[in-house]
Amino acid sequence: MTYAGFWPRLMAHNIDLLILLPCYYLLSFGIDSNRWLFVACSVFTLLYEILFVSSKWNATPGKRWMKLKVVDQHGQPPSPWRCAARTLIKIVSALTFFIGFLVVALHPAKRGLHDLFSNTFVIFVKND
Repeated sequence: MTYAGFWPRLMAHNIDLLILLPCYYLLSFGIDSNRWLFVACSVFTLLYEILFVSSKWNATPGKRWMKLKVVDQHGQPPSPWRCAARTLIKIVSALTFFIGFLVVALHPAKRGLHDLFSNTFVIFVKND
């Protein structure tokens, strides 16, 4: 397994942000502040991550574009529950000034806190 480092993962994240931008736009500038819109966008963002990472691609569209995928400690696809835990921990990392993401740059296996707690790895997809 070749671990994906900080920069490819950041690029994948930015691609995913572009896809999710319409939802964030609605929250920021669109419809008058609405609690249900916030809940809907939050749920959509969670499902986006969980469903794509637990799919046959093991990756969000951004990760696929960057030729990355998420696997468990055995190199197998993570379960939806593991993906959910990983996603929730990513939210905590984002709320703590992105410290959990910066760990990727320092960890020998290029793992963020969300990877460590959910026992996942982000690796490069092998070209067959």
